[in-house]
Amino acid sequence: MSVRTASVLLVILAIVTARGAASQSAMAAEMPALRHADAEGLARLPFIVAQQKDFFAQAGVRVDVIKDAIAGPDSNSQAALKGYEPSIERGGRADMATANGGFFINAVLNGSDAVAVGVQTANPVYSLIARPEIRTYADLKGKTITLTAPWDGITLTTRALLAKHGIGKNDFK
Repeated sequence: MSVRTASVLLVILAIVTARGAASQSAMAAEMPALRHADAEGLARLPFIVAQQKDFFAQAGVRVDVIKDAIAGPDSNSQAALKGYEPSIERGGRADMATANGGFFINAVLNGSDAVAVGVQTANPVYSLIARPEIRTYADLKGKTITLTAPWDGITLTTRALLAKHGIGKNDFK
């Protein structure tokens, strides 16, 4: 199954689930199957809830959890730099995955065919921590600011916050 086909199926699944699709009596083995790369930590929570509430079966889809979906030698960050999502492209064993937004953005910018169909956090919560002598955003001009990778969600969000307060990317080290 191609990445785009899996993405379309996931979108259909989300729409049907959101509208409260009626439960179907088809046995799980007869339902179309999607292979989902197992996620770690909090990223796994929506998937667990969907399983417990039987949303997948109600939508007529069986979702198989694939442990260790990455087939190649690259980590998520290495694969992103090379332009692919390792769980679903270049031999990955899954049809869909929960991916770090930054890794996903970088993979696509570098040529990945992966498609995002949703996000888990509409309003991320981050903290901007500074030395006591820095009391305003303007005080950050010319200072060193530590960020994550240039394409990571934390960096993108921080740059947007700083820009909102008049601090451009060339205003800090």
